[in-house]
Amino acid sequence: RIPKTLSQKTFDNYRGPLKSFNTWLGKDTSLPIAAITGDHLQDWYSHGIKAGLAPGTMLNATKLLTTIFQRAIDEGFCTRNPVNLITRETGSANKRDPFTLEQMDQVLAHLRKTKQQDWLTVALLGFCTSQRLNDCANALRSGFESGTQWWTWTLAQGKTGKTLRIPLVEPLASHLAALMSKPASSLFLAPSLANTEVAGSEGLSAQFAQILIDCGISGRKIEGQ
Repeated sequence: RIPKTLSQKTFDNYRGPLKSFNTWLGKDTSLPIAAITGDHLQDWYSHGIKAGLAPGTMLNATKLLTTIFQRAIDEGFCTRNPVNLITRETGSANKRDPFTLEQMDQVLAHLRKTKQQDWLTVALLGFCTSQRLNDCANALRSGFESGTQWWTWTLAQGKTGKTLRIPLVEPLASHLAALMSKPASSLFLAPSLANTEVAGSEGLSAQFAQILIDCGISGRKIEGQ
């Protein structure tokens, strides 16, 4: 039952942890929900942490499973929520290393040289607005408008429903003005990247990671900052 306020894309993102849990269960997916124990959940959680997933990522996944088990309790399929028995990792979550100005220049120069126009647009959007990769890749041309002082990007956030109105700085503003002055055959600003999944071997994250490798940029994680 998908609420009208929830987009299909957001619903698919929410469904991801459930698909991951079912994949981890493997042959045990035939278990009735009431037979899934705290040990199942703890093993799944520990497996995710050992596989390199951040505690915050696993926390979000457990929140979704908590909701599912609570709904099962309300419907009378089971009497307890085994997610409550998980012993979670503690401490500060890891954060990705921010880009330096030199690294951003490297990426933009590489994308211009290799004529990856849509990735250049997405990279400029990300660097100049700090918005998520998925939002930048799916930006609609209709969301951008020129004003008397600057260009703005009106962005509706899928999860919160809030609308952001973001002023655009250079070099993004000039790039956008040149892009919008040309006839377009798509509603999207970067049509070749629109509707591409973020995760997966050919997803947006993997593609951008390869761009960083091609630029000679290696990332690191900063603990507790």
